[in-house]
Amino acid sequence: MEQLVLHQTDDLEGAFRSRLDHDKETFRSLVELFDFSTDINPLSLPTKIWGNVYWEFMNPQQRDRILSSLFRFTLQRGMKKMPIYQKSASYSTIQPHNIHSLRDLCSLPVLLKDGDGAAGVTGFRSSIRNDPHVLRPTDITSSVPYDSGGTKGVPTPTHITYTDMQIEAQALAFRCFLPGGFTKGASLYNFYNPTHKGGRLIEEAARLIGKNHILTKRPEDDLDACIGKIKAYKTDIIAAVQPPLTPDANGAQSKKGGGVSFINLIGSDHSLFGRKNIGSIVQRAFVTGFQLPEPLIELAKEMDIDLFTTWGASEALPGATSTVLGPKTRTCQYNNQHLIMGPHLLSVVRFENGALVPAKVGETGVVLVTTIAREGTLFFNYAIGDKATVIADCCDCGRTTPIIGDIKRVDDPREMIDGGCRYC
Repeated sequence: MEQLVLHQTDDLEGAFRSRLDHDKETFRSLVELFDFSTDINPLSLPTKIWGNVYWEFMNPQQRDRILSSLFRFTLQRGMKKMPIYQKSASYSTIQPHNIHSLRDLCSLPVLLKDGDGAAGVTGFRSSIRNDPHVLRPTDITSSVPYDSGGTKGVPTPTHITYTDMQIEAQALAFRCFLPGGFTKGASLYNFYNPTHKGGRLIEEAARLIGKNHILTKRPEDDLDACIGKIKAYKTDIIAAVQPPLTPDANGAQSKKGGGVSFINLIGSDHSLFGRKNIGSIVQRAFVTGFQLPEPLIELAKEMDIDLFTTWGASEALPGATSTVLGPKTRTCQYNNQHLIMGPHLLSVVRFENGALVPAKVGETGVVLVTTIAREGTLFFNYAIGDKATVIADCCDCGRTTPIIGDIKRVDDPREMIDGGCRYC
């Protein structure tokens, strides 16, 4: 298992740069081993390549060539082995060899959870109620179905293998947690549900980095018990959900977070948090679930707490991340997140004259999820139910991937439907 040795906060930037230099050389070796002008099986690559931090810093044209090669193979496999694509008339004319660039993803049908009967468009939720295997490749023998939240009453089962978990844990550990300031030897308190895929991935990613203690909140642990463990284990980093601070449009307060959110923890004993408090313990926080609320961001600035977030879902994780490390002028802070290019891809698209077009900087569009490397469920142009705004296509941090922000749920499925587009 790869262990990254990091020391004091002042050394984090230098350690990350050393890691980046090392990973750049690893990529050079990879390019010499594989001919990416052909279709390469992404599962033939070393699992650790998905934890390579150079993905986001490399030349965009080279990255596009590599990922397009990997995706063509995955697309062919999905069309042959995934029942949902095998049975789709929209895929009968798709030719994987026509995918020359990731921009060509816009030529593929959109995979919808919920359709619109009035528009004559159906989603897959109704079919998976009776047969969840339509989302499971027929060429795998052992997998675990992880359900999404199922806000419409029917969750999406994503079939995941052990290898899939290792691939995603590598990406989360080194391409999200590392630039988020996670260090070897620190103690992490994980407040995510340990039975959910995200909770398990956080624990595995922390193990890969080399945490000293990895605590997990038990269902029976109340707020006082959690504060006690933070003190006893001298917890440096918190991983927690932060629901919106105000009710939604329907007047309902989200139940995400299990009753112990990041705000709950700070409110219980603020002296434990932030460098501004002498003797404080917690200096960094990984907070997800929704957009980081502005009051939480302001509080983190006031208390000097490093705060970042990562886009993720049961269907695909990670998809994008903000950072702690890098110049103060960088754009990728708090809710502004760089796209993580593989093992999944997020695309922000608009519907224009019956076609999909990539959203430009400043434009808002629907988020589509596409799988590059996975044994289990393969998603192609999957409308997961989010929309986002493209914030920038460059950043002072040096990453060469787009930055998205203002990520929100799509409450009306009709926002993801255009009469001229093809759907799976």
